[in-house]
Amino acid sequence: MTVLALVVEPTEVTASVGADGRVTSAARLPLTPHPAGPGRSELVAEDLWRTVLGVLRTVADEVPVSALSVTGPSTSLLLWDTETLGSPRPALLAPDPRAADPAAGLAWVAEHEPHTWALVLDERYAAGPVASYVVARMTRGLQHVTTDPAWSADRAAELGVPAEALPELVPPGTEVGLTDPRLVLGMRLPISLPPAGGAA
Repeated sequence: MTVLALVVEPTEVTASVGADGRVTSAARLPLTPHPAGPGRSELVAEDLWRTVLGVLRTVADEVPVSALSVTGPSTSLLLWDTETLGSPRPALLAPDPRAADPAAGLAWVAEHEPHTWALVLDERYAAGPVASYVVARMTRGLQHVTTDPAWSADRAAELGVPAEALPELVPPGTEVGLTDPRLVLGMRLPISLPPAGGAA
């Protein structure tokens, strides 16, 4: 199986294609987080999505691909509309302390952006780490998942957030769905989230 490994970091997105332990193609594109006050860092969601498509296009044009894995920083928070998949605000990224864990980020949104928070409570907006957003975009919103236990239903209850607004916790390595070819460069690929060490 030829797996395309997509890795989102706070300042870049990389994609590599490998089989039998060998990397046969790779690409890297930068991300440009924007300062949002002392120690704070935010990233426009559409910029992230365009960059993801850019690295995928580069490697997929060079090597046939049969599966996709998605990894992103667990210390991140992104909100998106469950119908349109647009994001009402930029993503929070490390080293921003608001991205330290879901409780920190969601509590900040609740206090400082009450209108946005109301739509989270109404389940119009979904919340998750960056990789959850990428998978949601790739599947036209059908999948909202993570491997990070910090996003468990118990944590949702503590925060007063409907469990439906947070990602489903899945075992690492699980195939979580298929990319929508209308959104992902004509490709229909099974998506998995990697084992611990690259929490999604």
